[in-house]
This record gives sequence, C-alpha cells and structure tokens, in this order.
Amino acid sequence: MLFRSRGADLVIATMGHTVQRDPNAGFVRPHYYGSRTVVVGPASSTVRDWDDLRAGPAVCLPLGASFNILFVQRHIRVLTFDNATAMVDALRFGQCVFAAHDDTFFARHLADPALGARFAIRFGFAPLPWGMAVPPDDSGQLRDLLAALSLSWHRDGTFL
Repeated sequence: MLFRSRGADLVIATMGHTVQRDPNAGFVRPHYYGSRTVVVGPASSTVRDWDDLRAGPAVCLPLGASFNILFVQRHIRVLTFDNATAMVDALRFGQCVFAAHDDTFFARHLADPALGARFAIRFGFAPLPWGMAVPPDDSGQLRDLLAALSLSWHRDGTFL
C-alpha cells in the first residue's frame, strides 16, 4: 500500500475496510459507504444460495477479488476475468451463466433494460464497509477531521 512509502496522505476510493488492511491503513470512521458481493444470473434461475451453485456451471469472477476465495472454499467452479467489463460481456453473450461482483458494479449494468430483463441478483453475501484511509501512524488530526466531516455528510445526506 502507498502508505508504507509515505506516497499518500489520504486514500478515498472503493477500498473495502478489511481486517487484513488494518495494519497498513488507518481507516476513518464512520465509513462512507457499504456494499456487498452479489451473484447475478438469469432472472428465471432458481439459484438462491451457495448450495445451488455447487452443481452448476462455473461462476465468472473478476481476477484478484477478495471474495473469490469463498467460491473456491465451497468447491464452486470459477472462471476469472482480468477485466470486469469483459466479464459482463461474457454474461451477456452466454459465456457465463452466473457472475459475481460488488453490488454497486452491477447496479449500472442491471439498470440497462436489455440486461436487466434477462438477469437479476440471485443472492448477496460478504457486506463490506468502504473507507477513507490515512497512514496507520497518522497523529490523528487528519483522521479526526475526516471523521467529523464524514459524520456531518452522513447527517446532511451528502453521503447516501
């Protein structure tokens, strides 16, 4: 992470706050957003949980996503894509029957009437808060300021 080399004073991104990242980043609380991973498949599918995926076709996943291990641990076959948009195209053109990614990623794709009519969220898992982060050794001033701003922005609706 950039903080180790002091290459950044603040990160604001679609960065999930995980226990593994805590030693390398001082996450600001409250978090500014939260999401979950979802499995998307045919709207007519009866898939509702992990067990329903075990006997089915491979699930398409973005390469390097933290949630990929959950599929492997459950012995679900996977096909990975190094480009998430290519993964959606594979879903659209039948190369994938199911795909998994962050719900905010799929929101814009499922809002497309053509794709939204064919596919739907089958189930979700692994809720994850998104966070702003400062270096782990930050004295607290920047983190305290960002925390106060975050509280204010949650209160006034800036953060939805």
